[in-house]
Amino acid sequence: MNASPVLIVALLSLSLLSGCASTRHDWGAYESELYTFYKSPTDEEKQELTNELAKTFARCEEKGVNPPPGLYAEYGTFLFEEGDYDSAIEYYEKEKAAWPESAKFMDALISSLNQQLTADTEKDLKRE
Repeated sequence: MNASPVLIVALLSLSLLSGCASTRHDWGAYESELYTFYKSPTDEEKQELTNELAKTFARCEEKGVNPPPGLYAEYGTFLFEEGDYDSAIEYYEKEKAAWPESAKFMDALISSLNQQLTADTEKDLKRE
């Protein structure tokens, strides 16, 4: 039973091309930094993770592509934890713009954050 030359060429081409497949998104070193951060959640590890996210954003901007889904939101959450609420909302909005399927979740986060900010402001005004 002889295989046809066309079939052999097709199978070889397919096997070679499958080895050249690339990922759809540029995750950079995010995965390893995230693992390290969750394994040892120190301020230093958190800073390394946020630095990696910033590098990923810069690379994506250079290429003119969106960063992988969820990264803007994660960065926004880190900003939220630092008390930078306006920047957190900005990154939640970026996530929503880059990945429309996240809109309901991002809107819920933004709404919740705005409600909390309003409540905190009202408490501060009552104290004065």
